[in-house]
Amino acid sequence: MKGFTLLELMVTVIIIGILAAVAVPQYQKAVEKSRAAEALTLGKSIVEAQNRSLDAYPDDSVATKSAIDVQLSSGTWSSNTVYTTKDFTYTLTEQGVEISRSDKYTLFMGNNNATTADYCMGSICGTMQGMGFTVKTTAEN
Repeated sequence: MKGFTLLELMVTVIIIGILAAVAVPQYQKAVEKSRAAEALTLGKSIVEAQNRSLDAYPDDSVATKSAIDVQLSSGTWSSNTVYTTKDFTYTLTEQGVEISRSDKYTLFMGNNNATTADYCMGSICGTMQGMGFTVKTTAEN
């Protein structure tokens, strides 16, 4: 007799379900980490551009898009200080750039004017702490 019994098929489906239940959350964490790395890369580029602008023109504002000398191509400027991509909102300030990802987390990367340390608030901050960010809760800000 060829084929599988119903019990063998059910056991196979259950095993696949258990493997999927373990794999999907790990995949989602990996995707979120890669998005955070993307935010860090672009944020660092913006902060470095702000620092170059501060070095060249110390009395001028660095909280506007005209103060940075990098080409940002994956999003749009919704105002003179807010750049939005598919996943993030970058808000330029005199002290650096604040990077927000919907309601998941907020990162702050300071430039040479910063009086506060870089910080992270939200769901991925444990990972960000390993990358050098100070982890704060919403109540501390």
